Amino acid sequence: MVVASAGGVPIQPVILPEDKWRVGEFLDQAPLDLKDLGAVDFIHLDRSRAAYWETSIDEVVKSMDDLVATAAYQPVS
Repeated sequence: MVVASAGGVPIQPVILPEDKWRVGEFLDQAPLDLKDLGAVDFIHLDRSRAAYWETSIDEVVKSMDDLVATAAYQPVS
């Protein structure tokens, strides 16, 4: 993740539903160069039903599209 962050590549954090309430705890343990992930919504991936999983993945894809559109990310040619 450090390489992605240093290269301006957006990072979308994902988390298990049962850990959603622990995001703050996880951010407290993150290295300094990843503390800014606190400004990004952690999306929980729910595998309990196929429809929930599909919705979770759709949310990740949409969020990544939004992050890429607003980031200074420049793909390497």
